[in-house]
Amino acid sequence: SRLNVGEIREVLSGATSEPAFDAAGEVVDSWDAIEPSLQSAIEQRGRDVAESIERRLAERMDEDVKRIREVLGELAARIRSQLDRYANEGEQLQLFDPVEQAQFDQDVASLRRRLDEIPAEVELEVAAIERRYANPVPRVFPASVSILIPVGYGAR
Repeated sequence: SRLNVGEIREVLSGATSEPAFDAAGEVVDSWDAIEPSLQSAIEQRGRDVAESIERRLAERMDEDVKRIREVLGELAARIRSQLDRYANEGEQLQLFDPVEQAQFDQDVASLRRRLDEIPAEVELEVAAIERRYANPVPRVFPASVSILIPVGYGAR
């Protein structure tokens, strides 16, 4: 029968290293009867693990989306703050020579363009994150299968 992790630990804690050669032959002889339930248990465990991993991936995706929104939101806030500072320093700008003024105007225009690009960049980054986490493909393979034979099983 299929055991959960706690049950496996409990059963294995009582296991011994006594050979079970007499009962092993019965297991081999009845393999055709055992295999379908074993395969079913492996598949169910695979589904359980896949669901758990998918939940963790969904949480990680949400964290990544939140982080990119925060980072780009902070960038937008810093750019706005810098543009506000420049707007409040308008009188000082008249002290610049024409070349410096032209460079300053170019820098301000670049900051405004960058600020305007951020919302679209957020959406592109979020879409890329969602694609990265989309459609996980579970792969199921047993790392081990233990067949436990109760002491005295063959002595019936």
